[in-house]
Amino acid sequence: MERIFIANKDIDKYLSACFFALSNGNDEVQITGRGNNTKRSIDVAAILLREHLDIPDELPPLSDVMKALDNKNIDEAKELLKKLMTCEIRIGSENYKNEDRFVSTIDIKLRGKRKQ
Repeated sequence: MERIFIANKDIDKYLSACFFALSNGNDEVQITGRGNNTKRSIDVAAILLREHLDIPDELPPLSDVMKALDNKNIDEAKELLKKLMTCEIRIGSENYKNEDRFVSTIDIKLRGKRKQ
């Protein structure tokens, strides 16, 4: 999985970086933004999801996940859930330059294949 850090460049530059990451056989890309760039990170992820990623047509039914959990097969349940999730978002904060100041962070992990 490739990780793309979002800063102050034009959104097209980050979309190109995501395309490159997805064209190398990866089906996951992580977009990371800090501080004022969290909004730009969301914009990049939204454009990718809306216009450039193929989300699998056949997703496993939720009943399969429940059966795996009932049978205590946690690994199978995790794999099935992973297939169901096309987007994972983590929001947090980091200490900024070892000061008493914190900066917001966002990590957006997208799964899918690039549209042809």
